[in-house]
Amino acid sequence: MVLQYLEQFQINIYAIMMLLVILLIIRLRSRVEFYSKKILKTIILLNIIGLIMDPVTWIFDGNPAGLGFIVSYGSNMLLVLLSPVLAGFSVSYMDYKVFRDRGRLHRRRYYLLPAVFVGSLLTVNLFWPVFFSFDPVTGIYETAPLQWILYIVIIGIYFYVSLMLYKNRSQTNTRIIAFVVLFFALPIIGMLIQSLFVQLNFAWTTISLGILIAYAFLESTTGEKDYLTQLYSRASYEEFVRFLIEEERPFRIMMMDLDGFKAINDEFGHYVGDQVLIEFSNILHRVAAAEKMIARLAGDEFVVVLEKQIQDDEQIVHSLIQQCRQSSIPQVQMLHFSYGIQEYRSEMTYDELYIQVDHAMYLNKHT
Repeated sequence: MVLQYLEQFQINIYAIMMLLVILLIIRLRSRVEFYSKKILKTIILLNIIGLIMDPVTWIFDGNPAGLGFIVSYGSNMLLVLLSPVLAGFSVSYMDYKVFRDRGRLHRRRYYLLPAVFVGSLLTVNLFWPVFFSFDPVTGIYETAPLQWILYIVIIGIYFYVSLMLYKNRSQTNTRIIAFVVLFFALPIIGMLIQSLFVQLNFAWTTISLGILIAYAFLESTTGEKDYLTQLYSRASYEEFVRFLIEEERPFRIMMMDLDGFKAINDEFGHYVGDQVLIEFSNILHRVAAAEKMIARLAGDEFVVVLEKQIQDDEQIVHSLIQQCRQSSIPQVQMLHFSYGIQEYRSEMTYDELYIQVDHAMYLNKHT
């Protein structure tokens, strides 16, 4: 019997294993916290619950009374409720990827209203079949006449996301649009197939496939890192700092600009210039090893988010200068850099913080 169930639901098992691997990769490859990843991890955990509950509904089906009936009824209720909850978190994920605004999400708690609506209908389902019922004699699951309401709710969420992206298409990356089409279309196709062929377990496994696409397209570390220096990219830096501001955590920003870097490129060529950038990045890594976010903003501009209190600012600057002088690359030995440091103060916006640290660096460069 166990082997029969393992064979019947092997696709669910493979999907769970895939999702656990994605969670492990996210944990191992990301030293810094991103709000989008927190939402994605929630989506993954909800999907895993759905993948577990799906076979449970089959295994305990046909129990007209007792604990088996309670498990069967409860697992079916949970599956129905999980669908709009998962859709709500998926919309939240897409919204954040497009607008990068956590406050906007807080003002759009109505993304979970479909789940509240379905939850209310599930309460009614206890007394009068809305989504499903059970044969009183055999205890076998039966679909109810109004089950289509659930499909309309899920498809309605998909069209809402499509409309949101269309209205904001000028500020939406085409990669995100492609992902949305796949992420939402796959579960809907799976849901429709399973409604026609009940024996096929496609509804929850296609969601897993959509999550895999989300991670590959939007959360892979390729976009997080600067290709040349392997420091974090500007986009990663901005998302991380906005996250710290939203969490109201104490931190400082140290921004640096290499003085005379254009002259190095002009005199020695771009290959040497690239080696200077790579070497300075390695030095930053060694000096600020305790910090999570070290990024290359653009060209010869770098930034470190200082969360730890291990070294004071002057010690960091002194260590950077000292390690530059000890470098094996002659151009780095003679390197000078300007810097600005700004502590985050409560109520500061991201733009205000950036303007102030940039101004501090400008003053340092011209003194």
